[in-house]
Amino acid sequence: MTANAEFEVLTGLPAGGLPGVLYQNYGRLFRNEMAALPSEFAQEGFQTYAMHNYTRQFWKRDMVYPKLGFQNLTFLDQMTSKSDHWPDD
Repeated sequence: MTANAEFEVLTGLPAGGLPGVLYQNYGRLFRNEMAALPSEFAQEGFQTYAMHNYTRQFWKRDMVYPKLGFQNLTFLDQMTSKSDHWPDD
C-alpha cells in the first residue's frame, strides 16, 4: 500500500477508509490541482520533481503525480537499469 501512504503524506488526508489503491481506483476523479505538498511548493516557486523506480503506468502515477503538483516526472523507463526484475527501492 505504498501509493496510499504516499497519498497520505503528500495530501495530509487519510486513505484507510477507502478500498484498494487510491491512485488506481480514484485517480481519474482527483482534481487537476489538488491541495498537496508538491502543489504548495510549486506555488511558492519551487520546482517539483517525482521519481519512481517502476513504470509510469503503475498505479497510474503518471496521471496522479501532476494532479498532486509534481511538475517533472521520471520513471524506470527513463532510467538506466541493469535489471530485468522488480527494482530495489
